[in-house]
Amino acid sequence: MENRLSLLRSFKVFGETISNIFFFLTPDCAVYNVVAFHANLNSHLINLEPNATIKFGNVQLNKGNGYDPNTGIFTAPEDGVYSFAWSFLSKVGGTVYLAAVIDNADHAHTCIENQQSSYISASGHLLYELKEGNKVWLRTYHVPATFIHSGYYSYFSGSKINSL
Repeated sequence: MENRLSLLRSFKVFGETISNIFFFLTPDCAVYNVVAFHANLNSHLINLEPNATIKFGNVQLNKGNGYDPNTGIFTAPEDGVYSFAWSFLSKVGGTVYLAAVIDNADHAHTCIENQQSSYISASGHLLYELKEGNKVWLRTYHVPATFIHSGYYSYFSGSKINSL
């Protein structure tokens, strides 16, 4: 795909003539739908069994309506490359293992195990090419998650960064 340099000879703005305006036309200038979400926890999560889906119920943004706070699952509304980020906070003695899952397969792991400070957070990031209908979520794994702090301390977000 090549860029094309174009020239607009002249046009009038508020009665004034503007001349010789250059601009680039690129195939990437097409209008596309924004797909992005960000949600955090409504309440603390305590003693979640392994394989529990984390439901981030306080939705701050949900462009494209891909994230469902009732299930905790993001469903790709269209093909593209997506970026996902998450963070969670636990307290002293807390153990939390979280997996980023795409269609029932783990693709990234983050954990805190028996942490010893008052509070500590862990974060993760995943870039992945999704097809329309692919599902992405966070779940516990390995051992029960003893404590995940609510509010803005623990969140899940994602966005489409490129169309296919």
